[in-house]
Amino acid sequence: MRHSKLTMLCTSALLLAACGGGREDGDNAVAENQTETPGSGPIEEAPAVSLVGPDGQILGEVRAGDSPEGAVFQVVAQGLPAGVHAMHIHDVGLCEVPTFESAGPHWNPENKEHGLHNPQGPHRGDLPNVTVGEDGAFKGTVTVENSNLRGSRLYGFANQIIDENGAALVIHAKPDDYQSQPSGAAGDRIACAVLGAASMPPS
Repeated sequence: MRHSKLTMLCTSALLLAACGGGREDGDNAVAENQTETPGSGPIEEAPAVSLVGPDGQILGEVRAGDSPEGAVFQVVAQGLPAGVHAMHIHDVGLCEVPTFESAGPHWNPENKEHGLHNPQGPHRGDLPNVTVGEDGAFKGTVTVENSNLRGSRLYGFANQIIDENGAALVIHAKPDDYQSQPSGAAGDRIACAVLGAASMPPS
């Protein structure tokens, strides 16, 4: 069974209360409060890619790397709508404004159904929801277990996130309900970061 683990750093006083007891009770998702010092760990040394909004404005950055547990993504953002939002890994490394439909569907190499609460799922790109503070800020780290950014001896090429299509990290306007098809009724794509560029745009 593959899991996604999300650690969130509360970035405003109003968000501190909301972060208490941040566990997502799903078969494939666990959310935990972050206790380590912000800015620590090897992921901080990874190159940053821009997280952009529908108008092309830069909202933050994403750093990605591999760990013994799986692929790790750190997201730091400002200027997002407050509240709970879906976050997914999408199959194409192309973030064309304003809709980001160019990022394609969720990363789903096993052709499963969507949803961390779906017995026929989830997509490998399905991640736990994230909570943005009233100040529009979010910082969190997600680990996609038993996966790697690119093919490695540890998890193999079948489990690599960045292939010839590239890959993108996308934040949606609404929360993921973890079961509706094809993307959990998550609404519009409001932020996108290219994790690895596609070798050619989708047709």
